[in-house]
Parts: sequence; C-alpha cells; structure tokens
Amino acid sequence: MKTILYATDCTKNDASALKYAYRFSYIMKADLHVLHVYDFPPIHLSVIQPIEKLQNRMKQEKKILLKNSVKHILKMNLEKHQ
Repeated sequence: MKTILYATDCTKNDASALKYAYRFSYIMKADLHVLHVYDFPPIHLSVIQPIEKLQNRMKQEKKILLKNSVKHILKMNLEKHQ
C-alpha cells in the first residue's frame, strides 16, 4: 500500500506543490491524502457558545476551505475519491 500525505495551509503558494504531489501519486499509483494544517485562535471563556461548538464549527469551515481549495487547484471532482 502506497500513500502520500500532503500537508497544506491552503495558501496560493501551495498550489504547485499540490499539483506535484497529485502527479507523483498518480505515477506511483499511490493514495494521496491531503491534510489541512491550521491553528485554533485563542477562545476566551466569556463567549456565548460552548467552546466545543465553536471548535466543531471551525473544523467544518476548514474542511470546506480545504475541499474548495483542492478542487480549485486540481480542477477535478473530489466526490468520486472520498
């Protein structure tokens, strides 16, 4: 089993590296897993919503950002590969 793990912060600077990782995984017949690296901003205790709910919402937003970023860069339908 061949797997390539590609970590990104979803910036425009990562586009070339993602394309390279995709081509390399295709040539090597390996699975490509894209990982979004981000940091949670500090959350103060005086927020209205529970911290877990805020963290889950941010996690969902980051998943959408990653999916849209990869889709835009690779111009392919990721639904087939999930």
